[in-house]
Amino acid sequence: MLFRSDEARPSGWAGRAAALLRLEVDRAVESDPEVLAIEAVNRAVAARLRRRITAGSVRDLRGACAGLLARGGDEALDLLLAHLLDAGPLDPEILRPEPDLVAYQPTPGRVVLDLVDLLALGPADTLVDLGSGLGHVAIPAALWSGAGTIGVEREPAFVTYARRSAAALGLDRVQFLEGDAREVLPSGTAWFLYTPFRGAVLQGVVARIRALGSGPMVAYGPCVGEIERMEGWRAVARRGELVRFEGTLGE
Repeated sequence: MLFRSDEARPSGWAGRAAALLRLEVDRAVESDPEVLAIEAVNRAVAARLRRRITAGSVRDLRGACAGLLARGGDEALDLLLAHLLDAGPLDPEILRPEPDLVAYQPTPGRVVLDLVDLLALGPADTLVDLGSGLGHVAIPAALWSGAGTIGVEREPAFVTYARRSAAALGLDRVQFLEGDAREVLPSGTAWFLYTPFRGAVLQGVVARIRALGSGPMVAYGPCVGEIERMEGWRAVARRGELVRFEGTLGE
């Protein structure tokens, strides 16, 4: 099991954004023996799970993670994923977002579970994650469904990190492409957007997806409202905060 230390850690705990920094405790408690001991246990649990995944000896990982979410809440699942997908230091050189491009935000694990269910992802599918960041959608989605996944990300440091993470788990059907989604748009059977862009950039990318006619698109975050107002798409299903859209091309 994974351990939580609400009593041991202070309010300065880095939270979900600490996925960018390997979920280390902030400087105020770096030397706290109890916190460091809990972190060591959590890393050991993730290391054992990583070995079992690469050996192919894990059954129903999706069900196990859903159970962890039910018992421990968002924090427990996100903590497990942060350690499981830990790929070492992240290059500090990060590009500045251009106009209408949104800074990276890690996607909560519960949202990825909902995504897998909403799309009924399986081994025959290929999910394309636009603005894939550190791979915290593409990698768990592949682990939990057996689907192929492709992440598209303009930030080179994020792509390098995500590739290391996928390689450490032996995932040969997970790819990360470095590039701008306005120029790099691979084919797939489904699409995911956690508000990687807005305004004119979002409109242009969504129009290209619609023209491809290659499957449903699931959106999360503020971009949902923008897509709902666009012509050519209709919301057909919802799960939690996710909305599944399908194109109306030809109607």
